Amino acid sequence: MTLRFALFCLVVGLSSSASAQLTWDPEDREATAVDWTIGIGGLLVALQISAGLDTPDPRWSGMGPLDRIADGMRLAEEDDRLRAGRASDILGLLALAPSFTFSPVFAYTQDARIGAEVAAINMRSYGVTALLVALSKHVIRRSRPIAGGSSSNRSFVSGHTAFAFTGAALTCVNHRHLEIFGGVIDPLACASTTALAVVTGILRVVAGRHHLSDVLAGALVGLLSGWLVPALATYGFGT
Repeated sequence: MTLRFALFCLVVGLSSSASAQLTWDPEDREATAVDWTIGIGGLLVALQISAGLDTPDPRWSGMGPLDRIADGMRLAEEDDRLRAGRASDILGLLALAPSFTFSPVFAYTQDARIGAEVAAINMRSYGVTALLVALSKHVIRRSRPIAGGSSSNRSFVSGHTAFAFTGAALTCVNHRHLEIFGGVIDPLACASTTALAVVTGILRVVAGRHHLSDVLAGALVGLLSGWLVPALATYGFGT
């Protein structure tokens, strides 16, 4: 069902984008090599941090008031938690899909230069997110609600949530400024990816992979990277 829905959205988006007319506001800043360096460099450094540093002992294992309130959300059965975790993997990827693939590709088919700009904007934000997530996990080293595996002390912040909200924010900001798909598809893409990001975060708590504060912090990281960075570096804060 999810695959059918995704394919339906893809077909509708393709058909609507054929009639959309992309224009780049001359007041918006164009990407440079610095933007690509931040994006690619952030991803590479994050990978190096994640692969090269060990987190054998937690530095933080307590829970705050919000975590205690949400503690009852966690599923009791391990099989149910595993299913919730797998669902969060899928929904998180779906939240990334428009910004990571569809948006730059659709934009490129209409205007190669604007397509490259969208790709640079997205890459820069994902690089910032990856770096912030990797640093927080290895510096803070918070133990997960349910220990297990080599990442037991990498609970803060929730990477799934951070990347999902980055994808949602990028979809909203890019499609508001550029109207990449055209018509109602642009606000629909924004709303659907935001909903997917929210559900992804909830499922991370339900699955016992993160505390609520990890998820809220991940959402903040995603919004800062996906909305604030493009606003500061490209679009500005105007309408």
